[in-house]
Amino acid sequence: MSGIKSVAGVSALLLAAAASSRVGAPNRTARPLTVTRAGWPWPARFPLYHATVARHAIASDRFRVRAQGLGNVTGGGTDRAVSLTLNPRVADAILVGLHVLQMGARGKLKEADLWKRFGEDAPRATAKLIAADDIEMNPESSRMRDAGYVHKEDYLGERLQAGWIPDTRRYSWNDADGNTLVRAWWQKATPAEGLSLRRSYFFRLYRYLLAYAESAQEAYDPVFIDTDMGALAATNDDDIGVIELVSTTPRVCLEPVDLVPFGYLDELKPWMGRELWEITRRCKQGVSEDSASPMWRDNYARLDQVGDFALEDSGPTGPSESMVSMGAMAEVRAFDPHQLTVVRQVSMTDRLRGLGLWRKVCHPYFNARELEQQPGLWVRGRQ
Repeated sequence: MSGIKSVAGVSALLLAAAASSRVGAPNRTARPLTVTRAGWPWPARFPLYHATVARHAIASDRFRVRAQGLGNVTGGGTDRAVSLTLNPRVADAILVGLHVLQMGARGKLKEADLWKRFGEDAPRATAKLIAADDIEMNPESSRMRDAGYVHKEDYLGERLQAGWIPDTRRYSWNDADGNTLVRAWWQKATPAEGLSLRRSYFFRLYRYLLAYAESAQEAYDPVFIDTDMGALAATNDDDIGVIELVSTTPRVCLEPVDLVPFGYLDELKPWMGRELWEITRRCKQGVSEDSASPMWRDNYARLDQVGDFALEDSGPTGPSESMVSMGAMAEVRAFDPHQLTVVRQVSMTDRLRGLGLWRKVCHPYFNARELEQQPGLWVRGRQ
């Protein structure tokens, strides 16, 4: 297995390849400089990255979309496609998150530990969340959950029972017989209830902290959604890692906001917006419907040229013809896994230790759309 290192401050999976065979070398047999119904040309050797919990399965067999049995451990995404990123730092940030969430799911990292370590890695964000005095996401509630208690509420009031701990942030009172009634309290959770709630609240707290940290520009938030904490706890550590790959999918549907950061245009003129959005919409429609959808509506003006690219209202469309850019996280989705080829891969442990991120609970902040290498410049022969 080849290693991975940092190149010019940006982590890239290019250590072992010789200069003559580097995936990172620009594709000199570039696609034609045209935009068709299937979108913008994609350079077949451009490096893409995929953080995964199925590293060995992908390396030994091939990429599969979730609907083909890849699973939904990481959450988010879609059943019909493989999510990839142009920015290797996004994959690294996902690895950091998977490592933290796996430790939380296994009970090796408590909520109190998460507060402490986030206070070291993202102190401003942590202090801001504490100051927000959220009813659930606060250090005292985390301490109670770590101790095996579950929070209960009844706005009509419940008679205080032995072993219950009143939540002092909620109103309590005495009834006519002198019994204490409480609206909220802590009580010991059952083992099954405790495991489920511990994992659920750890995940929620981590999402809160990441969101605050990105807002403070102290950390990058890879936005975990509906992560299966039970499945992640059971996942072999060595199955988690980053894969570098290339895609031979001929084209990509790009939104206008992608065109400059991805290197296809030097600038985006305001008057281009309406026509370019129409191209994007029709391109995505062609991927989803696998039909030759026209590039233009009848009532739209037709551009003949955008930057270096000629616009041609022709060509086949469908999931085998185009990937789709999602904008955020420099993400593209590939709908035909057979067109994805693994170049090299590395385990979570080796990757994070090599980058000095093993003890971190979040990846330092960066702008995911600031790319060291841009596919559009490869196509145009400028990089």
